[in-house]
Amino acid sequence: IGIVAEYNPFHNGHVYQINKIKEKYKDSLIIVVMSSSFTERGEYSLLDKWTKTKICLENNIDLVIELPYVFSSQSSDTFAFGAVSILNNLNVDIISFGSESSNKDKLFKLAKTQINNKKFNNLVKKYIDEGNNYPTSTNKALKDLTSYEVKDPNDLLNISYIKEIIKQNKNINIEII
Repeated sequence: IGIVAEYNPFHNGHVYQINKIKEKYKDSLIIVVMSSSFTERGEYSLLDKWTKTKICLENNIDLVIELPYVFSSQSSDTFAFGAVSILNNLNVDIISFGSESSNKDKLFKLAKTQINNKKFNNLVKKYIDEGNNYPTSTNKALKDLTSYEVKDPNDLLNISYIKEIIKQNKNINIEII
C-alpha cells in the first residue's frame, strides 16, 4: 500500500490513516513516498527528512522513500507524477489518500474531466485572464463542467494522484480514508 505524504507535521490524522490501512490490509507493507526537508510550496518543513522518517518507522510504516526535490517542490501535478511513478515502480497495488470528501466517484469524475474534456483548459485560461489564480481558475472550470466544487487541499491533491494513475495507465487502486 502506498501513501504519498509531506508529514508537515505528522499528526493524529496520519496515525489514523496508517492504523486503518493496517487494520484492513493486515499482511501488506506500507510504503510512504515523502517530500524531504522542503514542502510542495518550496518552504522549509517543520521537521527535517530524517526526523520525519524516524516518526514514520515508529508508526508502522515499513519503507520510506524520499520524493526527490525536483518533484516535491513543484505543482500538485508534478508532485503527483513523481510520487505515482515511484510507487508504480515499486509495484504497489493501492495508493491510500486522506480526503475531506471521501467521494471516490466525484474525485474520479473531476480527474477525468481535466484529462478528457477539451473545454477544460480553455476555461482555466479564461478565468486566469480574468485575474484569478490557477487553483481558483481550475475550480471554476471544474464547476462549470461538472457542477462540483473542490476547494479542500487533500481533495485537490488527490485529483492530481488520480490523474497520474489514469495517464500512466497503471492498475493501481485507491483507498480513501
